[in-house]
Amino acid sequence: MNVPFYNEKLKIFFSKLFRPQIFFPFFLLILLFSFSSCFKDKFDVNNIASSEWDPSIAAPLIHSKLTLRDVLNDYDNQHLFTEDNTHFLFLVYKNEVFSQRADELITISDQTINTNYNISPAAIPNGDSLTLTHTTTYPFATPAGARYDTLYIKSGMMNFAINSNLNHDAKIRITMPSATKNGIPFSATLIYNYSGSLPVLVNSNFDLSDYKVVFTNVGGQSQITINYAVTIYGDGTGMSPSYTWNMGESLSNLKFSKFIGYFGQQTLNINNDTIPIDIFTHNFSGFYDFVDPKLHFIVDNSYGIPVVVNIGNFKAFSTQNSPYVVTISGSGIPIPWNILYPNFSQMGQSVRTQIDLDKNNSTIKNAIDISPQHLLCQLSGTSNPGGPTAMPNFVCDTSRLRAEIQVELPLWGKAWNFVLIDTIAFELKDVKEIESILFKINIDNGFPIDSRVQLYFTDSTSTVLDSLLNPFQQVVYGAPVGSAPDYKVISPVKKVTETTMGRARLDHLLNVKKMIIKAYINTYDATNTFVKLYSDYNIDVRVGVKAQLKIQI
Repeated sequence: MNVPFYNEKLKIFFSKLFRPQIFFPFFLLILLFSFSSCFKDKFDVNNIASSEWDPSIAAPLIHSKLTLRDVLNDYDNQHLFTEDNTHFLFLVYKNEVFSQRADELITISDQTINTNYNISPAAIPNGDSLTLTHTTTYPFATPAGARYDTLYIKSGMMNFAINSNLNHDAKIRITMPSATKNGIPFSATLIYNYSGSLPVLVNSNFDLSDYKVVFTNVGGQSQITINYAVTIYGDGTGMSPSYTWNMGESLSNLKFSKFIGYFGQQTLNINNDTIPIDIFTHNFSGFYDFVDPKLHFIVDNSYGIPVVVNIGNFKAFSTQNSPYVVTISGSGIPIPWNILYPNFSQMGQSVRTQIDLDKNNSTIKNAIDISPQHLLCQLSGTSNPGGPTAMPNFVCDTSRLRAEIQVELPLWGKAWNFVLIDTIAFELKDVKEIESILFKINIDNGFPIDSRVQLYFTDSTSTVLDSLLNPFQQVVYGAPVGSAPDYKVISPVKKVTETTMGRARLDHLLNVKKMIIKAYINTYDATNTFVKLYSDYNIDVRVGVKAQLKIQI
């Protein structure tokens, strides 16, 4: 009797074994374990008279033919793999090490102007008025060394808290000629009402959104001018010789949409960052020899500000392979690194600066040869390293300075004695109906990779109770490749593997709490031959199973 059977629970268990960076051996494991232990639901036993039945069931479990691209489409959810027009594959790790918008970098502090002055009006006939003027030139507070030329205000307020001992009604007209909205200068009028008690307090706020402020600069100091015209109304009472005015002006919560001026020489807070290289995370021994690894520093800059970046303490770290730490250096790393920036005609656009490191201009290959789990890079940045420039600085609020590091590993090289280990939680129940299971695995491998894969079943203390392949044997032989420069597979290689799990071994699985997956990987003829991986490589896997069952009726 040939009956197909499947167990969705086990499919889920074993699908957890898969990781994109070590997809090939784990993919095989997924295929090996897509079988069932729930047989009662698959048979109509109503017509069986005996109390115990020992059928032998054979079934083709899986026939799957997948390209490398099929596997990547399913499991490369981080989009690490790219390919060129020949389908040659690259593994690319990216890490953003710095990103800051201009409105995060440049903040405009609140300004406290607080103009104080005295007025000495002459006697004003009843029903008449007298206007007195005053001008304040306020030095605008800026970061050290910075200069404001033009500020386009996105939002903000101008506040007045007038305090005076004038004992007559008045109005105060306030103008700022250099602050315009749609070409019209800022103007406001405040009413001052004397009700018989002093001092008189007048509070008022004005929205500065969408105003353009043009500053005058004296000795590198940004200044704005505010004009006041106080009109005092006569009521027939006498005038004091002098009155005090405290305007209590302030500017608060200022946000800009555009800034033009000089930002000064400021230190950019670029954090030290780590770039994980996940392909080596589960590597416990062995080596990859990537022929042409590359590393790219990429800075996208839409600040209209010259910036210089220093790259320091750039190292690769491995916990497995000596010398364990490799410093990445070489002529390809400029010291210092001048970052390109847009000019006025490119305002709102981003300009890219890129450094490309390879084995000819740096020690990047030496670093990758130790199979590092991560790279560490320390970056520091300074604006306007040469001081004020002929062209003033400018930014929009949405301008951004962004730095990224990319590690590019073309899948061209060789691997030998490369051991990958992972551990997952696992528990198996309801296998008492199975007396034994024989697996037959027939693989036509079009990948240039040899693989020996073993799966160890352990209890909660990690004591090994059993293993899948007993005795341990090679499951996959790598396909041979042709000559340079393509190193493409010539023809697939077939391998048939059989393994049996009997009742005693299945009983061991009832106490299993964890699985340890250990994969031993070599590329084809690793001591002598380089290989390249292409997305159209394929593997044809056929898995059959023969189960001896004992079912209680």
